[in-house]
Amino acid sequence: YALEPFRYVLDRTKVKVDVVLSYCRATLIDSSLDGLKPYLNEKGVGLINAAATSMGLLTHEGPPIWHPASADIKAACAEARGMCSEASVDLTRLAIRTSLDDPSLPTTLVSAAKVAYIQANLRHAVEPLSASEREVLERIKNNVFGPRGNMQWEGVEVNGYWVKLGKKLQ
Repeated sequence: YALEPFRYVLDRTKVKVDVVLSYCRATLIDSSLDGLKPYLNEKGVGLINAAATSMGLLTHEGPPIWHPASADIKAACAEARGMCSEASVDLTRLAIRTSLDDPSLPTTLVSAAKVAYIQANLRHAVEPLSASEREVLERIKNNVFGPRGNMQWEGVEVNGYWVKLGKKLQ
């Protein structure tokens, strides 16, 4: 998840890097990739954005049980999910369109666990948001996600790994 290693590696490598992949960093809840885009452009490195739904946080089903986000992040996404449900708007669609509508993201990867989700994602990719969907999206951005700033869980899994590894070594 960390973005700083991109700069570290690209500043030191003698190998031509054509493209990098980042996930969960150009989404409805986290725009921290914005700070890296000018640097990548300057270096001539392409960008693939992935996980527009923040690994399931921004879906109508919610995240999988193993998701490393904090309870606060999960609660904010649940609040957004509730707002979408009340307005009969698909949160997944808002999340995917947020990434796809960003002209500075040339490629966005979206995964899906079911064929029906793949079909829905394809529809999301070709159908722009309606006026009512844009209205709900703005309310969510301004009232739920905006006040919290970038919401991410950088280092949570790595720290958990080292804690477990440390326990095994003792």
